[in-house]
Amino acid sequence: MKRIFFVDDDVNILRALERMLWRFRHDWECRFIGNAREALDMLATERPDVLVSDMRMPGIDGAELLSESLSRHPSMARFILSGEVGHSALLRILGVAHQCIGKPCKAEVLTGLLARTFRLQERFKSVGLREGVHRLAALPVLPRLHEALREAVVHAKADEREARMLDVFERTPGMASTVLQVATWTRLDSGSEIASLREAVQSLGSELVMAIASSDALRPLADPQITAFQERVWRECEGASLLAGAIARAEQCSDDEVGEATVAALLSCAGALLLDATCRDEYASLRSDAGMRSVGLPDLERQHFGVTQTEAAACLFELWGLSGRIVNLVACSEQPNAMPTDRLGPAGAAHMAMALMRSRDGLALPARSLEYLDRLGLVDRLPVWENLAAETGSECRHQNRPRGD
Repeated sequence: MKRIFFVDDDVNILRALERMLWRFRHDWECRFIGNAREALDMLATERPDVLVSDMRMPGIDGAELLSESLSRHPSMARFILSGEVGHSALLRILGVAHQCIGKPCKAEVLTGLLARTFRLQERFKSVGLREGVHRLAALPVLPRLHEALREAVVHAKADEREARMLDVFERTPGMASTVLQVATWTRLDSGSEIASLREAVQSLGSELVMAIASSDALRPLADPQITAFQERVWRECEGASLLAGAIARAEQCSDDEVGEATVAALLSCAGALLLDATCRDEYASLRSDAGMRSVGLPDLERQHFGVTQTEAAACLFELWGLSGRIVNLVACSEQPNAMPTDRLGPAGAAHMAMALMRSRDGLALPARSLEYLDRLGLVDRLPVWENLAAETGSECRHQNRPRGD
C-alpha cells in the first residue's frame, strides 16, 4: 500500500483532503499531520512514498520540511501545496520540491498527480535510479553556458536579451528543464501549461531567470569535475537541439513546432546525463558491456534500470511537472512507430536530429529511422538534413573545446 503524508497547519484543509481521498483508502495510506515538527518525528520511523506540504506554516515551513525530508528519505516524492508562492519562496523550494500545486486543489488534479507519481516510481527497477531521480535537484550545467547566460542578462541590450537567453537555454538541458519547471509554479491559478522555453522566459522575467540560474540547484560543475562522457553528451544535446530546430524549419513547420522540436531533442538527449548523474558506475559498466557484446544500449538500459535513458528523462520531467506536451514529445522521440505518419512533426524532427548526430560519431542510422522516413515519403530529404547536421556539428565544435573521449 502506498503511503502519503499531508502536512498543513490548517485543520480545515486537512479535513477536506481526508474527505477527498477517502475513496482511495484501500490503496493509499494517508496521514494528515498538523505541523512540520510532528511530520519530522514521524519520518524518523516511517518512510512515505510521497510528502505533500503547505508552504506557510508557523515554525518550520514547507521548504525546511522538504529539505529535511530529502536528506532522510531521498526516494520520496515531495510536493508543495500552496495558494501563492512569491519569488523568494520559489527560490527556496527550488531543488527540494518536485512540484508546486495550487491551493485549493481540485480532487482530480491531486489524485491524478499522486497516481502518476506512483506509476513513475514503479517503473524503476533500480533502487539507485529511483533514489537518484528523486534526489536530483537539477541536471548538471556546463560552466561556459552558465557564464553565457549571465552575459545575456547583464550585458545584452534590452531588445536582444530574450533571444540571447533562449539561445543559451536551447543548448543546455539543465537550465532549460529547471526554467520550464519553475515557470509552471507561476501558473498555479491559471491551470494553463508552459508549452515552450520562450513562454517560460517571458513568464519568469530576466531577473528571476538569473536568480534561478544563480541558485545552488543550478550551480555549474567545476572544470575538474567534468568527465569526458559528460562533455560528449553535452555536445550531443546541444547539436541535436540545434539540428532538430533546423530540420523543423526546413520542413516548413510552424514557429511553435520548431520550438517544440528543439526542446524535445535537447531534453531527450539529457537522459544520458541523468543516468550518469544518478548511477555513474552502473551506467559506465552498462555502456562498456554494450560495446563488448554488440548489444543495443537501450535494451540493456531497460533490462537493468527498467527504462531507457530517454524514458528515464521523460519520467524525471513528468515528476517535475513539465507540460504533458513536452513529456510526451520526449517519451516518443525514440519511438518513430508511435509518431504520426502524415507529416514530420516536432517529435519526428527531434528523433531524426538525435539519430543524425549519433551517426556522425560513427553509428549507422537505425533501421527504424529509415523505415519512418520511408513511411513519410521523406527519404529524399535525408541528404538535406545530413548537410544541416554537418553545419550544426561545425557550430558545436566552434563553441566547445571537447576533451578526449
